[in-house]
Amino acid sequence: MTLVFGGMIDEQPIGDFNALIKDAISAGRITGAFSLPVVGIQQLGQGTLDNPIVDALVFHPTPQLLVARSFVEKWNKSEFKNFLPHASIGPTNPTAMNNEIPSTLYFNKVAACWGDQRAIFSIDF
Repeated sequence: MTLVFGGMIDEQPIGDFNALIKDAISAGRITGAFSLPVVGIQQLGQGTLDNPIVDALVFHPTPQLLVARSFVEKWNKSEFKNFLPHASIGPTNPTAMNNEIPSTLYFNKVAACWGDQRAIFSIDF
């Protein structure tokens, strides 16, 4: 699940990655690991090469999720301004899940990604 899209790499000063990591770690330390209730499957995307249509599990925004988002929201450069918590599960396929979707998803890691650079931290404590 992505809390924010920070924009294109070439549009950001390289030093911002360290600041983003600090905010991501702060979010994870405050919330700890958490589960999100799944409320359904939705097709998202624009059907383009850069933004294909995918199936996504849509989550109910819990207080923990909203707190985590508040730590990194200032980095959001997405064209989609309304936060829709979701996890992409692959190319659109109406029969892939056979109408069986999980009731919750558990999140125990936080990641800050910048191109090929990744900083991944466990928040399961």
